[in-house]
Amino acid sequence: MLPTQGTLVLKRPLDKDAKDVVEVTVTALDHGIPSLQTTARVEISIADRNDHVPTFEEKLYTLKVAENSPVGHVVGNVRANDEDKGKNGNVEYRLRTPIKKFLIDAGTGRL
Repeated sequence: MLPTQGTLVLKRPLDKDAKDVVEVTVTALDHGIPSLQTTARVEISIADRNDHVPTFEEKLYTLKVAENSPVGHVVGNVRANDEDKGKNGNVEYRLRTPIKKFLIDAGTGRL
């Protein structure tokens, strides 16, 4: 007897942000008389696609720092969020225009 296979085909796009696991039950049956059948549960994990843009919590951050502040003085923080899950949702901060007198912590947004 030759083995046969059933192929699951996607009918609609999936969104991991809405549901990250889909479960279906599949039935296999023969053409005997009487027809016999069996079922199996299939669990499908949805891999996240990087489909959300990080957004800053504020459109404009106004920070002040006193002149002659010591090196290492924290000027302020910026914060952004990304609605993606897992590593796609991790945000990294960089100064778009590097300024020699300022650094930003890539992980926290501390300036």
